[in-house]
Amino acid sequence: MTVRSRTIALLPFFENDPIGLARDLDNGERLNAVMLLLPSFGTSSNQLDRDALFKAVAQGLTAMVTGATGVSGYNMVKVLAESANWDKIYFLSSCPPPANFFSDLGSGADKVTHLVVDFISNPSIIAQSLRVIKSVDHIFYFSYKQPPPKGNVLNLWSNATSLATSLATINTTLLTNLLHAFPLTPLSPRHILFQTGTKHYAFYLGPCLLPAFKFDPRIPLSTPTNFYYA
Repeated sequence: MTVRSRTIALLPFFENDPIGLARDLDNGERLNAVMLLLPSFGTSSNQLDRDALFKAVAQGLTAMVTGATGVSGYNMVKVLAESANWDKIYFLSSCPPPANFFSDLGSGADKVTHLVVDFISNPSIIAQSLRVIKSVDHIFYFSYKQPPPKGNVLNLWSNATSLATSLATINTTLLTNLLHAFPLTPLSPRHILFQTGTKHYAFYLGPCLLPAFKFDPRIPLSTPTNFYYA
């Protein structure tokens, strides 16, 4: 029986005792069950506390956070380390973390392990570094490299078109190399959260729609490459 068919078969029992039954599911089935069942509970006569269900099923999770020495990546590690839902957090960066990285995490530091991995490397080399990780449920991707400026630093944006192309090229390489490394490992992450920012969107090249929505038409850029479209 597939996870989906088993979950659908259990739906009537979930309505009577959702939290208890959620704990009986295998780890690999828990989040799949939530994704299938939550829409049903929205119209069920027995309204479900969705937060309670999440806490019951999202247990013993393992996270991988990339670019964790940056502001966003570090705070992601901190939030995960403080949560009882996450048992292990691997954070990856191309250089060692600052001296205060672990001490600032408090008691959650015991869950956190650092790996030096440079995503500029060939996917096979990245895969070798990842083999110390036994499993991973979710990846939080915050990696980013700023291309070195050309010429005087005061004229950083004077050659914005060239800079945007360089930015898109190097950051696309980082992401692509990591994704191509996973098939070379036993790891099967369920979900990848990918953070981007204004430099990725190339907002500095001209006016844009604010607020921006995912269904907005693409900005017609012939040159440079927009990393968000890469």
